[in-house]
Amino acid sequence: MKKILISAAIAIAVITAGILIVKAQKRGNDTIGEKEVQAALSIYAKLATEENLRQMKLKSGAEITALKVAYQFERNMIQLDELRKYQMGTDPATLIKKLDATDVVLADAQGNWTTSVQFTKGKEGAEASGFGYTPAMSALAGAASIIGPENLRQARIVDIPALHTSFAVLEEQGKLIFIPTANDEQAGFKAGDRIPAEKALAVLVPIATAYNGLPQ
Repeated sequence: MKKILISAAIAIAVITAGILIVKAQKRGNDTIGEKEVQAALSIYAKLATEENLRQMKLKSGAEITALKVAYQFERNMIQLDELRKYQMGTDPATLIKKLDATDVVLADAQGNWTTSVQFTKGKEGAEASGFGYTPAMSALAGAASIIGPENLRQARIVDIPALHTSFAVLEEQGKLIFIPTANDEQAGFKAGDRIPAEKALAVLVPIATAYNGLPQ
């Protein structure tokens, strides 16, 4: 499986949850509120280096705090072992494990994607646990114009970390649609393609079975 590379123009090192956690009030859904986002951006602005700002095409930390929420994506994953055991005909949704995490994509005044903040659920609500694009968000940023805003507004992100690939996943008429976030020569996927989940899994399962765990 072709490894997704983080573009130098958009990659920002993710700062782990052990550093400066921003706590939010509990809420009934996964939506991260404006207060939580702004609190996180205030910390982000203080932590960002000159190199971080250059990569985001920003001039100062103050411009970080002026960024606006473009999208929020529920985070999910498919584990390698579960993918290997998947039997065709089984509901694909059973493979997808929901994570207690949300990626908040931030854009400038022109609507250009700039960076993201990761929030996870803690005992007291949502916590900002990472700053900057993850590999999955980096890939999505590169494919956003192809996937389109209508699909993005409805999508959740499903990552397969072992295979270095991720999808924007939609549900249409009770069926899951996998939209690759990057071209993948081995799988024959193109970024933005709308692939029925069963068809995508028919390709991914053999790749997962053959994967030996070595760097690709």
